[in-house]
Amino acid sequence: MKTLEELIQCLTRIRDNDYNLPDGVDVDSTIAGMLKFIGHIDGELRDGLIYSTFNSWTDNGTISTT
Repeated sequence: MKTLEELIQCLTRIRDNDYNLPDGVDVDSTIAGMLKFIGHIDGELRDGLIYSTFNSWTDNGTISTT
């Protein structure tokens, strides 16, 4: 599981890479971290990184909704 700081760094890298997973980033561990902090009061983390990553990943097929 990722710490808050590790998650922010990871999601920032993903966002800067057009929401593609950079080499060495595990999608399952990243999702676990995102779910751990999905209700965080920091709007940039919650909306700008977590929600936008989930949205992009469902749109581009990185994760499936079915």
